[in-house]
Amino acid sequence: MQHEYTANACQQWQATSTSDGYYRLKSKSLTVNKQSQCLVSVDGDLHLGGCEQADSEWRTEFMPNGSLRVVSRK
Repeated sequence: MQHEYTANACQQWQATSTSDGYYRLKSKSLTVNKQSQCLVSVDGDLHLGGCEQADSEWRTEFMPNGSLRVVSRK
């Protein structure tokens, strides 16, 4: 579900470099059993999940219209 941006901690992410220009996007506030949660792609849908998962790696692409696309390694 999408909500408007309010700058709350739950809407803030930390990008951590992995390899080959990919990053993990870790939630600044959300954890499960004291383990960080990252943005993951599950069958094309976005979820929070374990940061060690291969589907938690992302890269960015600049588009001709000036927008930024975020692409899953998976």
